[in-house]
Amino acid sequence: MGQALSFLSLSLLLVYFLLRIIRNVKVGQTFFFFFSFLLATLSLSVPSPQIEIKNFSYFFFIAHIIITIFGLGGLISAIIYSYIYYIQENKLKEKFLFLSDFSLEKSNIFSLKSLRDGYFLYTLGIFMGFFWSYKTKGVLTKFTLKETFAFISWIIFGVLYYIQKKYGWRGKKILFLYFFGLISILLAIAGIRIF
Repeated sequence: MGQALSFLSLSLLLVYFLLRIIRNVKVGQTFFFFFSFLLATLSLSVPSPQIEIKNFSYFFFIAHIIITIFGLGGLISAIIYSYIYYIQENKLKEKFLFLSDFSLEKSNIFSLKSLRDGYFLYTLGIFMGFFWSYKTKGVLTKFTLKETFAFISWIIFGVLYYIQKKYGWRGKKILFLYFFGLISILLAIAGIRIF
């Protein structure tokens, strides 16, 4: 769990720097750094055993972990940009610009693109986890706490993407659903430690 949290912290920073370099996004660094610092601090408080790669099936395990964590980094960045949209929308109603060079439309576009890319990687990571589980244990899943909440978060973020793309939900309504997605991600990560 500690290694997963520290790698998630690193992937969140990498997502931010990729957005900054590729798309010239200069907004949200406070939120990205805060979440990254929080995850890194949590990772230090959890003891972690060393993982040994014994055979080729562990390659799928390592690939599953890396791809899933980058997917989670994309999903968390979608949450961050959705929150920026919510703040901007409220400040605009008060005629006070919070981030004057970052429009509502940009924050919505970045939220949707981060959600799309993060969801794709998260889906790929989950399927690699199923494959690894089948190769090593002979079953696709045992529905442990980790696997159950990973599946629930996968459904929540899939529904979020569909609603945001099809119906254009934004602001408070979509942020409320993102909150449930974030809780399910955190419970899935907590399940790593428990099982």
